[in-house]
Amino acid sequence: MFERMRSKIYWSLAFMPWYMPLMLVLTGGYLLLEGPFAPTIGAVIGGAATLDEVHQMERFGRMLSGAAMAIAVLGVWHFPRMERTHATKTAAIALAAPLAFVVGLATYMAIDGYATWRAWEADGAERKDALIAMLAKRSLSEKGMNGALDVPSEQWAGMVATMPVIMKTKDMLSLNGENIAALVDGEVTRAIGAPDEVRRDFFEKNFGPAHAAYADYQDATDQIRAASRDVDNRAQDAWAEYKSEMDRRYSNGWPPEGGMRAALVWRKIHFDKGIPVPEGWRIRDKGTFVAAVKTKVRQEIVDEYTQQIELHLGKGAQLMPDLPFEAFVKNPFVQKKIRDEMWQIDLPKGVVISPDMPQATFVKAIYAPQHDKATDELMKAVSASPADFERGSFAEKGMDAVKSVQLPALAILLSLTGAIVHIFKFTSYAVTFLGYLFDVERLKSGVARHVVAFAVVAVAGWSLLGLTTTSFKSEAIDRIATGGGVYASLVKGAVVLQPQLSTIGETLANAGPWRLVEGELPQPRPYELAVAAVPSVDVDPVEVASVEPGEAQMLDPARIPTPTSRPAK
Repeated sequence: MFERMRSKIYWSLAFMPWYMPLMLVLTGGYLLLEGPFAPTIGAVIGGAATLDEVHQMERFGRMLSGAAMAIAVLGVWHFPRMERTHATKTAAIALAAPLAFVVGLATYMAIDGYATWRAWEADGAERKDALIAMLAKRSLSEKGMNGALDVPSEQWAGMVATMPVIMKTKDMLSLNGENIAALVDGEVTRAIGAPDEVRRDFFEKNFGPAHAAYADYQDATDQIRAASRDVDNRAQDAWAEYKSEMDRRYSNGWPPEGGMRAALVWRKIHFDKGIPVPEGWRIRDKGTFVAAVKTKVRQEIVDEYTQQIELHLGKGAQLMPDLPFEAFVKNPFVQKKIRDEMWQIDLPKGVVISPDMPQATFVKAIYAPQHDKATDELMKAVSASPADFERGSFAEKGMDAVKSVQLPALAILLSLTGAIVHIFKFTSYAVTFLGYLFDVERLKSGVARHVVAFAVVAVAGWSLLGLTTTSFKSEAIDRIATGGGVYASLVKGAVVLQPQLSTIGETLANAGPWRLVEGELPQPRPYELAVAAVPSVDVDPVEVASVEPGEAQMLDPARIPTPTSRPAK
């Protein structure tokens, strides 16, 4: 009996398209990645993610979308076509690999291309609106209003990520309760960082040459110390050499004191050797000779040290040996060198730049001017006319803002769509497989297998996740999600489904390769206000160097914040 059953199964499966198990594996493998990623992208982008982290998630989402499209093309078109033309399995699979790569790459580029086209065709008013919307979004995200709105944290994260799409900018500003100036100030503070953070970053990035110079200075100091310890030995050696030379030259006895030959010996020692023995020195007076040699050697050590200092710090530089680093960097000549190295940063005259400078001085001299300049730059942008965003100086900034508005929402929507479609496709392949396994003709092809697959998915969603027709709506989100249009409604639906996606994602994450991938992606982290408001500091007097260096030139362009940036390709 079992033998007949096994033969029947083998016979039934022999008529099944050979690629059906392969598509079941490919679709299942995709779901094991897309399922956990779909809720993760909303949680990451809706949290305290940096722009780089947002772009990293968006790029990975495009890769999954490309994989989804490639799998769909293989299952719907390529493999059925290969079977109809009686191509061998080897040929079909060999052609599938480059086809999947081309389709995946085209999808990856098309998604970014859509966002680029969307930014390009936007007019100046929309671009400016997108820039302001991004400011309002960042401000709302840090306020953490999910408690006040009474929505699950997953929905709040998804809403923050897609807020500029599902809400009107004026409503975002109203919900913020802050004027544009306050939004700009908050954005600049987020972009630059708190004073403590900027201080740490400033000295880590800019004081490398100062630390290297201090190491050279310590080497020079060590050389002085070693040479100074050897002064006595060198003086004794000089006397021994002098005595040996005199004994050799005057083998019958040294010249008598006070005579012409003694005077010639003094002249040779004083002028030719450079040993400062006094005039009238008695040529047999060892003590005076040794003292003079010590004076000469010490002066040579000082001259060598001074030469090394001037070589590094400039003519006339003076620096006492054995200074600690804090005292070293406060030397006016070192300060000038530090400022020369930081030519690209606008530093005020006279202020001593050192890692132990008072915090109030750092804020007044470095942080506040940097913050003020960046604020002015951003205020000019948000105050500019739409024409400046269309063809003027802020056109590129406006296009970047539109892309930053569109890409997160598009990524979340495509991720949700890919997950839902492939859950259905996986179920459909499984139903087809069972149809061949149990020889049920209606389930082998045609509409019936899709109807059964849809019913299985619907029942599973209802029984396991509690999904009903009302699960796609949220009164709390509807109250504030004022954006109109089909696209905004679809994105809003994706936001509402985030809790259910999170449940699916957690289940699939424990059963598949996601644990290997998630370590390479940014992790969700709820937004906590990590930067303080710019303190208003009136510090007087500031610590001033004794030498006024030349005026520095310009602010480091890398420190000027922008609320949006061009996503990396």
